Amino acid sequence: KRQYDDIFVKLQLGRGLSNSSGTSKCISIIVHHFLKELPAELVCSHASYILQLIESANDISLNQYLNYRLFGLKLSERKPQVDYVDSVLGKVFQVITQYSRLDEYVKVVDAFLDIVLQYNMDNYLTIILDGISIRAQSKEITENELSSLQSIIVKLLAHFNLVEEVLALSHFAEILHVMYGSSRDVVNMHILDKATRNGYICDPTTIQMLFEISQALHDCLDVFSVKDDHHEQQAHLISRFVQLVDYGAEMEHHLTFLVECRGAFGRTSELKVALLGGLVCHADGLIHSAIDCLQSVDQSEGLILQNDSNGVLSWIRKLCSLLVIIPGNPEQGVAYYPRSILALIESQSWITPQLRLRVFCAILSLSATLSQNKLPYHAYNTEVVGNDQLFYGDASYHQELEALCSSVLTKVIDSVLQEPHKVIRGNLALEACSYILSAYKASSEISTICSKLIEIAKSCLNVNDKYMRNTVRYMDKQLSSILGDATTVVVST
Repeated sequence: KRQYDDIFVKLQLGRGLSNSSGTSKCISIIVHHFLKELPAELVCSHASYILQLIESANDISLNQYLNYRLFGLKLSERKPQVDYVDSVLGKVFQVITQYSRLDEYVKVVDAFLDIVLQYNMDNYLTIILDGISIRAQSKEITENELSSLQSIIVKLLAHFNLVEEVLALSHFAEILHVMYGSSRDVVNMHILDKATRNGYICDPTTIQMLFEISQALHDCLDVFSVKDDHHEQQAHLISRFVQLVDYGAEMEHHLTFLVECRGAFGRTSELKVALLGGLVCHADGLIHSAIDCLQSVDQSEGLILQNDSNGVLSWIRKLCSLLVIIPGNPEQGVAYYPRSILALIESQSWITPQLRLRVFCAILSLSATLSQNKLPYHAYNTEVVGNDQLFYGDASYHQELEALCSSVLTKVIDSVLQEPHKVIRGNLALEACSYILSAYKASSEISTICSKLIEIAKSCLNVNDKYMRNTVRYMDKQLSSILGDATTVVVST
C-alpha cells in the first residue's frame, strides 16, 4: 500500500491513497495504465477516490470511457462494499448517459452489469436497457457493438432463473432483433439452452418467441457444409425445444405447432417431428409433401433435375427406406405409397430411362423387404407398429405386395427397351437382372424376367463382355434350384 501511495505522489495523481479527499488534474492515459496495474481490492476500497481521478482525467490522450470501463471491470473482480456501491454507480451513470455513441455506452455498462445484477439494482438495469434501445435505433450495429451486446445478454441469461424473465425484460426483443451474424447465433443458442433446462415450455408467447429464435438459428445452418460440433449443438437445441413444447389438452394447437416445425426446420436431420413422437398421420403428411415436391416440377425445373439424376435417385431411395417403418394404411393398402412413386416416375417426361429403371429396382427392393416375416428395422418409438406385426397372418397383405412386384417387373423390361443407346441398354439390362436376383428367391417368374433381360443384353453387348458373363454365371447359380411348380414370387429373408 505504501508503494502505491508513493507512486501516486511521484506521478502527481493527487495526495495519495492514504488521503483520498484530495483531487488533482490528471492525464487520462496515465490514469488508465496506473488503474490497469492497481490491485482490484485497492480499487474497491478506494472506489470514490478512483472515480474522482477518472472524472478529472478527460483529455485527448485517451478516451475517458475506457477508464470508466476499466474501473467497472476492476470493481467486478472483487465484491465492492454495499454502503458506497450505489453512490458510485449513480455518478458513473450520470456521465455515461451523456454518451451518444452506442459503442462507448455498451462497453461501459457491460463492465458494470455484473455489479448491477449482483445487488439486484433493477433501476440501473432499466436504465441500461433503455439506453441501448435509444442508441441502437436507426443505425447499423458494428462488430464491436455486437460483441458487447452479446456479453450483456449472456450475463442476463446467466443471472435469471427462467428464460421467461429475460424475454420479458424491457426492450429485450428489440435489442435481440438488431443483432446479426455469429453473435446473434451465440445468443440464440444461449436462449434455447436456458429455455430447455427447466422442463416443459407451456406459455404460448414464450413458445412463439423461441420458435422464431429457433428458426433464425436453423436458417444459418449450411446444409452443404461438413457437420461439426457447433452445428450438431444447434440442431440438438432446436430438437430439444420442439420436444419440450407442451400445449396440454389443446392437441390441435400442438399438432399445428408440429406442422409448422416440419416446414421451418427441414434441414435439421435430428428433428423427427412425426414418427419419433408416434404421430403416424403427420408422417403420412410428410410423405405426401415429399412426393408432391417432385409432382409439381415444371419442365424447366425438370431439365435441371435431369442433370442431377443421382440426387433424385438418392432422394427416392431414402423415401423407400423410410417406408419400411411407416405402418401401411388399411384403407389405402400397403402398396399405396409405392404406387404413388411409380405414378410420379411414369408421369414426368424429364425422367430418363436409366433413372426410371433404378427407381423400379428401388420399389422392388422395398416390396421384397416389406414381405419378410420380420422387418430389418423399426421405428424407435414402440407405439409405431411395423407392418410385420400390424398385418401378421393377413394373406391379402402379401397378395398386394406380390401384385405390386409383378407389375414392376413388367415395367422393368419396358424401361430397359426404352433406352435408345445400345450399349447403355445392355448394361441396364444386366444391372436390373442382378438387382432382381439379389432381392428374390428363385421362381419361374423370376427366371422368365431375368432370361429376357439377359437376351436383351446379348443383343446389345459383345459376347465376351465381362459384366455380362459374370451376370449370367450369377443367374445360373441363383436359379439352379428352381422348382418347376413355383408360380409366385417368394421373397428372400
